[in-house]
Amino acid sequence: MPWWSVQENRGCVRDDYGASDRREELPEDARQRARQAVLAAQGHTGLDRPPLYARADFLEDPERGPLLVELELIEPSLFFRHAPEAAEPLAECLLRRLD
Repeated sequence: MPWWSVQENRGCVRDDYGASDRREELPEDARQRARQAVLAAQGHTGLDRPPLYARADFLEDPERGPLLVELELIEPSLFFRHAPEAAEPLAECLLRRLD
């Protein structure tokens, strides 16, 4: 099951200053926008396959729709606190890529 993290920004970005995040299922159109961002980055960087992890952050603009503000292909946290069951499949995928 895919999982997605949504950050609640209370005036600041970092949790040190009151921001928080939670697990939430996103609608398919939001997932598709994230996939498109990752595929665009893959093409731009010359990667031969999609990364195993990526996080795309969007802001909604009332006039222009969703705007990509950040695309993370490396993440120190991986948000396992929201989906501890994701650690094992990620480790298995990493091992397969190393073979």
